[in-house]
Amino acid sequence: MKFHLLLLFKKTALGLLLFNLCFSTSFAQVIHQELPVGEIIDSVRCQTDPSLSYAAYLPSNYDSNKRWPIIYLFEPMARGKLPIELYADVANRLGYILVCSNNSRNGSVAKNLDIFSALENDTENRFSINPNRIYTSGFSGGARFAQFLANTQEQITGVIAVAGPKLESRTNGKQYLYYGIVGSRDMNYIEHHDFQNELDKNEIKNLLMTYLAPHRWAPAREYEIALEWLDVQHKLSSGNEITDQGLAQYLSKEIRRVDTLDGLSMIDKYQYLIGLRKSIATFEYKVLDEKIEMYRNNKDLQKNISRRQRLFKKERQSYQIISSALYQLKVSSYDTSLPLDSTSYPLSWWKQTIRDLQGKVKRADERGDIAARTLDVIRGQVFGVGLQTDAEDNIEYKLNLSRIQTMLYPHSVWVLWNQAVIFAQKKDEKSALGCLKKANQINDVQLYSLKESQKELANQFPYLFE
Repeated sequence: MKFHLLLLFKKTALGLLLFNLCFSTSFAQVIHQELPVGEIIDSVRCQTDPSLSYAAYLPSNYDSNKRWPIIYLFEPMARGKLPIELYADVANRLGYILVCSNNSRNGSVAKNLDIFSALENDTENRFSINPNRIYTSGFSGGARFAQFLANTQEQITGVIAVAGPKLESRTNGKQYLYYGIVGSRDMNYIEHHDFQNELDKNEIKNLLMTYLAPHRWAPAREYEIALEWLDVQHKLSSGNEITDQGLAQYLSKEIRRVDTLDGLSMIDKYQYLIGLRKSIATFEYKVLDEKIEMYRNNKDLQKNISRRQRLFKKERQSYQIISSALYQLKVSSYDTSLPLDSTSYPLSWWKQTIRDLQGKVKRADERGDIAARTLDVIRGQVFGVGLQTDAEDNIEYKLNLSRIQTMLYPHSVWVLWNQAVIFAQKKDEKSALGCLKKANQINDVQLYSLKESQKELANQFPYLFE
């Protein structure tokens, strides 16, 4: 009896082992083939943690028998599909896998690291990835996290940081490729320039593209240029994968592009070409060297560089003043013995400052760019402290921040709706209804129709509509 039981156990164990091997093999095959190619996929759930998901795109000629470069994208508001939609066509042309987390957002680095770990594990099981071409990318806070990964994770080959570098010194001696993209009217414009200097000091191969734009994801064309640079750098590091003729054609195309750019200063064009030269330092290309020399010999260049440094210094000081004014706003909101109107930065200061900046933004020159960036800094800082204020739950602080937001966005139904809610919480019926009336006059249904806003407001604060 014992012998039969033992034999049965051995047969059962063998059967289970064979079943598991077959199942694992079958599962591995399925997991590689289950996603459609050439299509934007809204949500792929991670096998190890179904609470996490990501948007993805596989090139239309994707073949699991070949290894492909992959870009892990990070969106500051967890809108995973957004960058995939922006860059799918580019990825298809150049042969990149795109992946963007639906969960990662501005906030805890530790939490985002856990999300990336699950994301990386899942994609390694699903896709055929080139281990020498693993890149990270992101926008704003997402770019900072992407840069953090490139700086700390050994497997990351390079990063494309859009409108948000991670300002920290390299401490682990790791080498990677860095491509920055930032608009000349982006609040992180100066920060990108400062970070490029930091990368140069640490001998990180890098290139910074600037173009005329506010704080936003880069358009597909600019992003494609970044990917082409990564392609060239990979081929250069791989030995004989790019010919001198091929590299010359790439550089010639880049020079023509820079020459024809509108709205970009001579300094930015010159600095881009210098960065391009550094990134292919071992290759001799006379046309590029002559173009750089032409800029360098321009008598106005050095004068403009010195002038820009002075303007940058003043701009940094204005950012510090904004931070101080916001801090004073907070102190006066919590300390009733210190009325805001008696401080150095009353609401009238905010109103005048914002009005002056909005007037200067119309200028199509460097001072117009500075005004646009400074307004962007105000928007970003007010939004950031506003998120903190939600946790602090100080009604007066929320209201003052909301008043500044109406100065920044006078035609936003969303801002007026939020202000109506705050007035309702203060039981200020007249002001709350006044905000709703203004929203109705604007008739903007971008985020909320007035009808739905009133309905939600009535549910929260029924006394307003009694």
